[in-house]
Amino acid sequence: MENFYIGRQPIYDRQLEVFAYELLFRCPGAPLPGGDAMTAQIILNSVMDLGLDAVAGDRTVFINLTSGFLDGSYPLPFTPHQVALEDVEPTPAVLNHLRELVRGGYTIALDDFQFRPGIEALLPFAKLVKLDVLALDEHELRDHIERLRPFGVKLVAEKLESHDEFELCRELGFDYFQGYFLAKPYVMEARRAGTHRLVVLQLLARLHHPRAEFSDLEAIIIRDVALAYRLLRYTNSAAFALQREVASVRDALLLLGTETIRNWASLILLSRVSDKPRDLLNTALIRARMCEQLARLTGQREPQQYFTAGLLSVLDALMDQPMERVINTLPLVHDIKRALVEQRGPIGDALSRVLHYERADWDKLDGGGLEPSAYTRSFIEAVRWVADTAPALHAPA
Repeated sequence: MENFYIGRQPIYDRQLEVFAYELLFRCPGAPLPGGDAMTAQIILNSVMDLGLDAVAGDRTVFINLTSGFLDGSYPLPFTPHQVALEDVEPTPAVLNHLRELVRGGYTIALDDFQFRPGIEALLPFAKLVKLDVLALDEHELRDHIERLRPFGVKLVAEKLESHDEFELCRELGFDYFQGYFLAKPYVMEARRAGTHRLVVLQLLARLHHPRAEFSDLEAIIIRDVALAYRLLRYTNSAAFALQREVASVRDALLLLGTETIRNWASLILLSRVSDKPRDLLNTALIRARMCEQLARLTGQREPQQYFTAGLLSVLDALMDQPMERVINTLPLVHDIKRALVEQRGPIGDALSRVLHYERADWDKLDGGGLEPSAYTRSFIEAVRWVADTAPALHAPA
């Protein structure tokens, strides 16, 4: 169990009735994450863990979205609610996705809005525009209001800090009001239980289905906002050292291949079993890398399958069930199932040797076409690789 937080600040109408709530990132004592990460955390905490009904009742919610959530890179895991944009540039990708969101029933609000070259391209999609009364003086407020009238948008005065500011904005014709003068954000605290193991296994089963094709894998990943976000963040980390940024799940699949993405998505899912030590996942990574290395050294085909076997070799410890029972719930290819349950076949033989090395059963490493020193080199390389890889993978969302 772990504590998590969400800030909720009301937005009032002209009768000072609550019209909506804006959801804000809150994590006492922790540094602020980047924009995409902050948005993802708000979505995870409010939508997936607490539920919007618990957060806002029957009121509308505003969730600030960065461009990563508005150009199709990350999916939106909620049905149409009001969505506030913050510091979003009107790129072609963003404008195309906004058009789709409006068609889908979302109401778009523009947050911290100020006129600048090109920003008008966002206005045809907006129903509400939020103006920061601290950033704009009275003359600038009047100018913005006059320029916004032709677009027929509702106006929200935000960051109101005094009675005089509130009265001025009422006089100027604002429709909605928000700020410390009316109400400070209320921080909601709750406790998140560890992810249910069955959910993890169900997602693993879908990822590893032998008939899952490119489009199936893409659909599975993008339907899980946390999985898609963490996978994209990780593939863009220094661990992969790619020459260009991976902008979408489709990009990742095309650039890195379905098997690589399948394996990293699986590891991210396994990391959700939060009541197990992190070292168990590091063990899975070391085994996976060693199995893959041994496959390459002995000229085996499809070394990624060896990586998969090593990665999933900790499932029994993660799920607190015998390996055979866990594996029977997963539609893995026969060779990987056989390797995990019986440690037989070429993949099972490689996994068995990795486990012997891990347990210091040196006398059981004879044969296999490799010198004993090859196992040591593979192990050292795997440990170094995990040391470089794990920090980016384990970084909090």
